[in-house]
Amino acid sequence: MIDTNFSGRNIINMNNEKSTHIRTQQIVIRKQHEAFRGAGVCTQIVRRIKNATSYLMQHHPDGKDQGLSHRDADKWLKRNNSALYAKLPSAIAQRSTQIVGQEWKAFFAALKSFKKTLSAFKARPQKPRYAHKAATVHIGRNGFKFVEGTLHFANDVLPPIKTQFRFSQNWNALVGDTVALEVRIVPKGNCFIIEIIYDESKIVEAGRFCRLLDKSRKAGIDLGINNLIALATDQPGVRPVLINGKALKSINAWYNKRVAKLRSQGKYAHIRAVTNNSSFGVQNINKNTNNILI
Repeated sequence: MIDTNFSGRNIINMNNEKSTHIRTQQIVIRKQHEAFRGAGVCTQIVRRIKNATSYLMQHHPDGKDQGLSHRDADKWLKRNNSALYAKLPSAIAQRSTQIVGQEWKAFFAALKSFKKTLSAFKARPQKPRYAHKAATVHIGRNGFKFVEGTLHFANDVLPPIKTQFRFSQNWNALVGDTVALEVRIVPKGNCFIIEIIYDESKIVEAGRFCRLLDKSRKAGIDLGINNLIALATDQPGVRPVLINGKALKSINAWYNKRVAKLRSQGKYAHIRAVTNNSSFGVQNINKNTNNILI
């Protein structure tokens, strides 16, 4: 079963001005889905690769004072620990080492800023930690392709996954032809989230999901609790819209009651699953609300 949630909108202005709109499509992979087991294997292997890379960046394998860079760590793993590195396509394994390098680069930049302006920080920046559970898989455009909206992974590490898109994109597509920029596999305890990072403007240029924005029209939106949204516009033929917000209140009340009961019973491992179910319900309501408004 696949649940799809969209964040963002597909908009192009009346003057056909080109712009970049980075959006994310989320696909929920539950235990019944054929990709669930493969996602679990990938996130565990990536965890081991990231931990090994982080260790090599802190401890040189030859005992030298300074550790390896993430590029040298990638080469060392490929040469000396091929049994681990080769378990995933090189595009995914190499991207994992790059992510670790970015994390350490961000840490040193934050540490440098911390030493200059202590008042801008609440505490000293902490160095990247080792992952003790499944880690997020980052896949660049050389690790996946799209065929009429179906997502295919390198070496078939996951079975093909259907999306709501209709575009096609080859392996390692040129920057000018790239719609999907990155794919992520995010572990969420009792499920996985496939995140597709894409450039919405490319879809609009191709005539997909295009909605025109008329700057001469106006709309007023009032946010509330019982009435989630009240919308009125000066566009002829469009009636005012009132969206019930009690469903969100009900989900929130159920979540608080359920979590309180689990905590009193000491079942902390179940709280994450309850949190995911609550989040999916909220995202579904927000998605339907966006569809009504847009």
